[in-house]
Amino acid sequence: MEPIPLCGSGTLFCGIEIQYDENQGDIEMKQWFVFLSFLAGISLTGLEPHPIASPGGFRSFNTYGNAEAKMVRKDGREALRVTLGGIGKAKSGALQFTAPAFRNVAEGYDGISVTYRGDGGTGNFVVLISDREKNSWCWNGERWKPSAMLPCYNEDWVKKVLRVRDFHYLGPQKENPPALNLRNVTNLQFAVGMQLRDPAKKHAEFYLYEIAFEKGAVEKTVFRSSSADSSLKSAEREKAPPPPLSRRKPVERPPASYALPEWVDWKRENHFQKNTSARHSISLNNYWQFQVNPESAVAELLKRDGKQPAMPDSVRTDGNWIYVKVPGRWDGRYFYLLDREKSHISQIGGFPVSDYAQGWYRRALSIPESWRGSRFLLQFNAIGEQARVFVNGVPVKDLAKTGTVDVSGQILPGKCNEIALLVQYSSFPLRKTHLKYPEFIQPNMGSTWWFGWHDGPGITDDVWLHVLPEELSGNDLRILSSVEKKHLSADAEFSNRSRQDQRLRIRAEVKDGDGRTVFVLPERTALLEAGEAARLGVSGKWENPECWSPENPRLYSLLFTVRDEKGRILDEMSDEFGFRELQVRGGDFYLNGSKIRLLFKSSQFRYASLSEQGLVNMLTALKKMNFNGIMLETMNERVVKLCNRLGMMVALRHVMPPLVRMGTYLPGVPNHGYPFEVYLAPKFRRAKLELEETLSGIVRKFRNDPSLVIWAINPLLCWNIEWINPNRIDAEQVQNDILKASLLEEAFLRRLDPSRIVLQSMGGSAGSIIAANPYPTFCNNPDEWADWPMKWSSAHKKPLLLEEVALPFSFNFANWRNSRTGKDTSWNGKKQMFYEQAARYFGDSIYQQASDDQPDSGWSGGAAGIIRENGVTRNRMDPAMEKTAELWLKRCLSAWRIYDISGIWLFEPTVDYFSRAKEERKELPPAADLTTPGAKVDYSTELSYAYPNRLHAAVCAGQRPLLAFLGGRPERFSSREHAYYSGQTVEKQILISNDHLSPVRADVSWRILRLRDGRKVASAHLSGQLLAAGEVRKIPLSWKAESVSARECFRILLEVRSRGETLHDSFDLHVFPLPERSAVRTAVLLYDETGETRSLLKKMNIPYQENLTERMLETNPLLLVGRKSFTPAFLKKCREWNLERRLRDGLTLLVFAQDDRGALKEYLEERRSRMVFVKDSAHPILRGIPEEDFRYWRGESRLVEPYPNLGMSARNGRFMRWGTEGTVSTFVMDKPFSGRFRVLLDCDADLSRTPLLEYFTGKGRVLFCQLDLEERCGVDPAATLLADRILDYARNPAPVPESVPAVLSGSEEPLAGLGFEFLPESERNNAELLVLTPGFRIPAEEARRFAEQGGRLLAVGLSERELKNLKLPVPIRRKIHLAGRDPEDPLFRGLGNSDFYFNPAQKLPVFGQSRIVERIPAGKGSVVVFTIVPEDVKEEASRIKVRRILSVLLTALGAPAPGDLNFAAGNGDLRLDGLRVPFRVDPASRGEAEGWQRPDYSDSDWRKLEIGSHWEGQGVVEKNPHYSSSAGLPYDGDAWYRISVVIPESWKGRPLFFDADTIDDLDWVWFNGSQIGHTSEKTPKYWSARRLYRIPSEMVRYGGKNVLAIRVRDLRGNGGILGKVRIGGAKAESGAVFFERPSRLILNFDPNSWRQW
Repeated sequence: MEPIPLCGSGTLFCGIEIQYDENQGDIEMKQWFVFLSFLAGISLTGLEPHPIASPGGFRSFNTYGNAEAKMVRKDGREALRVTLGGIGKAKSGALQFTAPAFRNVAEGYDGISVTYRGDGGTGNFVVLISDREKNSWCWNGERWKPSAMLPCYNEDWVKKVLRVRDFHYLGPQKENPPALNLRNVTNLQFAVGMQLRDPAKKHAEFYLYEIAFEKGAVEKTVFRSSSADSSLKSAEREKAPPPPLSRRKPVERPPASYALPEWVDWKRENHFQKNTSARHSISLNNYWQFQVNPESAVAELLKRDGKQPAMPDSVRTDGNWIYVKVPGRWDGRYFYLLDREKSHISQIGGFPVSDYAQGWYRRALSIPESWRGSRFLLQFNAIGEQARVFVNGVPVKDLAKTGTVDVSGQILPGKCNEIALLVQYSSFPLRKTHLKYPEFIQPNMGSTWWFGWHDGPGITDDVWLHVLPEELSGNDLRILSSVEKKHLSADAEFSNRSRQDQRLRIRAEVKDGDGRTVFVLPERTALLEAGEAARLGVSGKWENPECWSPENPRLYSLLFTVRDEKGRILDEMSDEFGFRELQVRGGDFYLNGSKIRLLFKSSQFRYASLSEQGLVNMLTALKKMNFNGIMLETMNERVVKLCNRLGMMVALRHVMPPLVRMGTYLPGVPNHGYPFEVYLAPKFRRAKLELEETLSGIVRKFRNDPSLVIWAINPLLCWNIEWINPNRIDAEQVQNDILKASLLEEAFLRRLDPSRIVLQSMGGSAGSIIAANPYPTFCNNPDEWADWPMKWSSAHKKPLLLEEVALPFSFNFANWRNSRTGKDTSWNGKKQMFYEQAARYFGDSIYQQASDDQPDSGWSGGAAGIIRENGVTRNRMDPAMEKTAELWLKRCLSAWRIYDISGIWLFEPTVDYFSRAKEERKELPPAADLTTPGAKVDYSTELSYAYPNRLHAAVCAGQRPLLAFLGGRPERFSSREHAYYSGQTVEKQILISNDHLSPVRADVSWRILRLRDGRKVASAHLSGQLLAAGEVRKIPLSWKAESVSARECFRILLEVRSRGETLHDSFDLHVFPLPERSAVRTAVLLYDETGETRSLLKKMNIPYQENLTERMLETNPLLLVGRKSFTPAFLKKCREWNLERRLRDGLTLLVFAQDDRGALKEYLEERRSRMVFVKDSAHPILRGIPEEDFRYWRGESRLVEPYPNLGMSARNGRFMRWGTEGTVSTFVMDKPFSGRFRVLLDCDADLSRTPLLEYFTGKGRVLFCQLDLEERCGVDPAATLLADRILDYARNPAPVPESVPAVLSGSEEPLAGLGFEFLPESERNNAELLVLTPGFRIPAEEARRFAEQGGRLLAVGLSERELKNLKLPVPIRRKIHLAGRDPEDPLFRGLGNSDFYFNPAQKLPVFGQSRIVERIPAGKGSVVVFTIVPEDVKEEASRIKVRRILSVLLTALGAPAPGDLNFAAGNGDLRLDGLRVPFRVDPASRGEAEGWQRPDYSDSDWRKLEIGSHWEGQGVVEKNPHYSSSAGLPYDGDAWYRISVVIPESWKGRPLFFDADTIDDLDWVWFNGSQIGHTSEKTPKYWSARRLYRIPSEMVRYGGKNVLAIRVRDLRGNGGILGKVRIGGAKAESGAVFFERPSRLILNFDPNSWRQW
C-alpha cells in the first residue's frame, strides 16, 4: 500500500509522522496523541514546514552552466527533473532557487528536507546555500569533498534531512565563522560538486518532489518506485551463480605444438610439489610462453580514451611466443622477457614491453590417468590485475587480483593439458579524466614512469594445481588464536560431493620448528550430509603457547586431518601460523595483551623488486631502527613469509580493490574498483558479490600469516580535509553514503577475518581507528606540530594512527609550487631550498656549510652531490637538510611518544636513512629450481646499509623501545623555557616511554652543573622505577635557582639505565640576577588603543603620558605606539600632529608589536617564531646578549588566540597555527631592501623577516619592535631585559648614520628604487661620497684621486676595463652559492650570510674568499668595490638581497635618502564596497562605443547593484546570447558599474589610487572618462589579483563629482567586483606606509606555503 501524500511529501503534516513499512507495506501512526493533534490542527514541533518548492509550486528557480531542469511526471507524480552534465561545455552548473522562494521564513527551523529520487546511477550533487550577507555554506563539507555529495543511486523517493548544524561555512577562515540562519537565505543550489572533467557526459540526474524548511524532521522512504521494485527483482535473480563463460568441450593441444627450447622444462615430475596421502599440490611456477596483445598498446588505448580490448572467448594460437617467468611481470622490471635463444626482449612492435596492457600466458601440463575422478583446482596467488582463465581452450573464469578456479570439468586426465590466461593491467591513467593523465602522457614518462611506483602486470605470485579427493576435500584452512582467552581453533571449508552422508573425525596438532608436537586440539566428530558444504573445525584452550611478536617471532605449524569413521584419512592440510592477537582497546593497540605502539615503515617501496637476501637485509635494517612493521602494497607472498620469520608486522594497502567515488581517483589510488553503491543499491548486487569474492580470495591467501595484522581498505575514500585539524582529529564524521558503504565493507571483512584489524586507510575518523597523513611543511614550526595531538591525547577515544608522516618530507624543501601562477612546479623544475628552510632553526651559521658545487635541483633525498665508490652510488647528504630533518624528528617523535600516539608510520624512503646508497645493478645467479615457491628476480638493485646518516640516528633514537628525555613544566611537558631569575623554582619533568612489550625497571638519576666551573649544584637518584608495557611516565624535577650576580648557564644532565642500556639527555638553563629598576625615568609619550603596552609600562614602573597633542611632541624625543595600535586612527593622528616633519627633525617613533589587522599588515605575517637570530650584535640594544636569549621565551603570547577553534585548518595556502608557548615574535616583519635601515634581529625562511628593525628618516628613526614583550616582561628575564634596553635606547638613541653630499656617475639602473638622492655630476666638487656604476663618465684618474685624498668611493658592478682604469684589482669569475665579506667591517652591520647566499649558484666576479665586496686602501682613503649589480643574479629573491646589500653600503657610506613616509596610505579612504550603484549588462560589448565610460553619460535607467559581491547572487541570471564560456554561470560576458564619488579639497597633493581586492575576471577602469587601468588574461591569477591603479591628479575634480566607470568581463563562474574597493592614498603601488615591501617568494615559491601532500 502506498502512503497517502500529505503536504507534498506525505511524510510530515502538522506533526504526524508517517512511515512506510517495507515488510508490511502499510502506514503506521506512531502515537495516538499525534493523530489527535492532527485533528486539532496543532503542530507538535510548534512550527509548520515552510515549503520552498513542491508539486505545483516550483517557482523562482533557474539553472546555470551545465545544468537543466524540467517539470515531468515520474512514477505518477509531478516532479522537477534535474540534469547535471551533458548539457553543454561548462565544467560546473546548478539548479538554483533565488530570493523570492525564501520570503516570510519563520525563526526556529533546524533543517532542510529534500524529497527526491535518483536515476539509479552513480551520479551525485551538492547543496549550497547563501544568505543576504553574501555568506555561503555547503552541506557536510566543501563543495568538492565526497562527504558533501548526495547520491543518485536511490530509486525510491526518499526524504533527506540536511541539518543546519552540518552546513560548513565556505568563506575566509575566521575564529567565529557566521552561523547559518534559514531566515536569511536568499539562494539554494543543487550543484555539481567537483568540476566536470568531461562536460559532455551526464554527471547526475535526479527528480525533486519537495523542498522545505523544517524543525525536527526525520529521514525516511516516502514512496516506492516501480523501477526500484524491478531492480530488487533483478538483484534477486543475480543471487544465483553466474552462468559459465562457455559450454565448449576441452580440446587437447599436441605437446609438440609448443616447440619448447631445451632450457624450458614443463615436466610435472620435475616440478616442486607438496603432497599428502590425500592430495597433490603441484607448483606451476616456471617459464611460461607469453605474447602481448598488439591492440592493447598504450598508444592505441589513448586513441580510445583508455578503453581496453574486449576479453576474448578463445585462446590465441598464432603469433610469436616468447618466455617470461611465473611469478614475474612482463614490463621488463626485475624480470627479463626472453626469446628462444635467451636474448632479452625489451620492445615488441616498436613499443616498450611495459606499454602493453594485455598479455597472453600459456603452458602445458601432463595429467596422469590415475588422477581421473579427482577434483582439480587452479590457484593463482596474485594477478596484476585481471585475467580470463582458459583450460584446454575453454574459458573457465574471470579473476581479479587473486583467485582459485575449479577446472575439474576441463582437465583431461592422461593427456597434455593447456592452461592459458589473458591478463589485463587496468591501472594505467589513460583516460583524460584521470588525475595522473597529464603526467603520464609527458615525454619520458608513460609506462616506464608508472611502473616505478606501481606493481607490474602479469602473474605476479605462485601458481598451484591442487589435485583433491573428488567426494570430500577441504579448502581455506583457518587458524585463529586468542591470547586473551588462551584459545586456539582451526577449521576449513568442506564440501560433501558424494551421495551419502559422511561422519567425520577432525583432528589438529601443533608442531614447533623442530617438528615436535607441542599441542593437540581435542578431536571432534561432525556429520556432513550429502551435497552439504560447511566449515568444520576443532578448538581448545592452550594454556602456555609462546606468542608471536616482533620481539619474539615464534612460528608453529598446524596439521589438520579429516578421517572417516574407520580412521581412513580423507584430507589433510597444514599451514604455518603464529599465536598472536592484536586488539583495539580505547585509544590504544594491544598485542598479546600488552600495549604496543605501531611503528611501521609506510613508504611505497616495491619490496617485491628485491632478491631474497636483499629483502632480508632491508627488513633487518628496519628492525634495527626499531620499526616493528611495514606498509606493504603488493600481493607478493614472499615478503609476508619473510616478515613472519623475522618479526615484522604488515599492513596491506592498495591490495583490496577499492570502492571509488565519482569515478575519479586521487594520486596513488588505482584507477579501477567498484562503485561505493555496491553496498547500498540493489542494482549493484552482482558487483558486490564479485567484490566480496575478490576480498575473500585475498583473505584466504594470507589467512594464517601472523605478521599480517591490518587490512587497509579504500585509501582516501573517506578522506576529510579536516583529518589533521588539531581541533577535530577525533571528531566523528557526519554520516554520508560513502562512509556508510565503506563501513559495511569493513564489517564484511571483520566477519570474514576476525583475526585482523580493518583500517579505513587515510580515512580520518571514519572507522574504529583514526587514520591521518600529517605531512608538516615549513608553514608551521616543529613546536606547533609537537603539540598537534594535544586535544586528541586528552580524550584518547580512538587509536590515532599516522598512516603516512614525514618530518619533513624531502619534497617539501623544494619550490614545489609556482606561487605566481598557482601551478605546481614540474618534477624537473623543482630546486632545492635546503639552506633557506634550515635558516629558520640555525640562523646564519647554516649557510657556511653550503658547497658551491652542490646541485641546485637536488631536492629529493637530501642530495648535495653524488659519490660513487666500491660499486655503490650514494648521496653526499646535504648538512642543512640533515640537521633540519634531525631537529624535526627529535622534536616531534619524542613529543608524540609522550602524547601517546598509537601508531607513527614514517614515510621517508628507507634509502634516505642510508644516504640513498645503492649497489650497482647486478645480475642474480639462476635459481636452482624455478618451480619452488616465490618469485626469482633476474636482476636487482640492492640497497647498501653501510652509510647511515643523521636521519638514521634520529629515527633510531626516537623509536627506541625505552625513550627518556627532559621535558618542560608539569602543565606543559613540551615547553622549552630556559630562563629564570635567581631564587625561582625551576620545574621540569623526566619523561619516559616504555615501548617494550613487557615491564621494565629503570634507574633514573639527574644532576645540575654550573657550566662556568663544572660545579654540581643539585642531584637526585631514583632507583628501580617500574614501567608497565606501553606506559608513559612523567617524573617531576625541581630546583631552586641559585642567586647570581650576572647571567649564569647551568646544565641538567639526565641518565637512565635499564636492561644494560644507558640513555642520556641534557638541557641548558640560564639564570639571571633579579631585575633592577628600569633605566627609563622620564615620561614616555604613549599612544595605546588596547592598553596592553600601558600595562607593560606600569609593570616596569616607567611613567607615561597619553592624550597626546602636537605641542607635547615638540618637547619629547620619543613616541611609543602600543601593541596593535598602529591603526588607521593612529595614521589620522599622524597627519594631525604632522608626525612626518617631527621624525625628520629627530623624533624616535617606537612601534611595539602589531598584528595583521592594522595599518602595517602589509609588512607582517603571523609566524609565531620561537627562534630569532642576532644580526647586529654591536647595536646598543643587543650588545652582550647571547643568541640563546632569543629562543623559547617563557609562557604564551596573547597577541593571538593560542589554540584557535577553527573548523577549517587550511586557508589561503596556510595551515592553522597551534600554540604560542615559547614564541619570541608572533608577527614578523619583512626586511627592507631600500632606504636607510639597520636589521637588528632576523628569523623565518632565508632569514627574510625581522622582529626588530631600525629605519632612519631624516634625523629621526622608526624602531619597529615585533617582539612579544608585553606578557613576558617580569616573567622571562631575557624579554624583560630586552624591553628595558629597547625603551632606554629609544629615549637616548645612537646618532643616525650621517648623510653626506653624494654624486652618482654612470647608469642609474643598479640603484633604481633604493631611495637614495644624488647630486648631479657637475657638483662633484662638493661631494664627500662618489658612487660609480657601469658607464661612469667621471675620469678614472679624478675618481682615484678623490679616494686617495680621503673621499669615499663606492664602485658598483664595474667592468674589468673600468676597474683597471681605476687601478683596482680585478675579481675572477667563479660559481658560488655563498659570497664572502669581512664580518668585522662596520660597513656590513645588519647583514649576514643569508644576505650573501644566492640560489641558484652562479658564476660571479669575486675576490679572495669569494668576496663580492672588498674595501681596498687608496692613499688617505679607500675604495669599496661591490662586484655585481642586481641584474647579475638570476632569481628575484637574490636580486632583492643585492639591493639590500647596496642600501646598507650606501647607508654606511653616508648616502642621503629622504626616507619618505606615507601616513596617508590606506587611511581616510573612500570606501566603495557596500554601495548600491548603477549597473548594466553589455552582452554585445558595445558600451564603450556608446560612451558608457563618459562622466556625462546618463545612467538613470540602469538597475542598482551592490559592490562587493558577484552579480549572480543579486539576480543577474539572464543568458548572454553573444558569449560562450567553458564553465559559465547565468551571465558571462561584459557588464558595467558607474560610481559617483566626491574627492575632498583637502586631498589635493595626495597621490590617489583606485584599489580593489578582486574583480572577477577582467576589467577596464575609467576615471572621469580617461582610462586609468586594465587587467587582462596575461596577468597571473587575474581573477583574484589585486587592482591598484594610479589616478592622475589632473583628472580629479576636487570637491566636485567624479565618475568611475568600470567594465567587467566575466569569463566563467561568478562575476563582478568582489571584496573591498576604495579610493585612497598610497606611496607606491604597494600602498606602503614606509619602505616598499619586498617579494616574499624564493624561486617563485612562497616558502611558508602549506600543502596536504
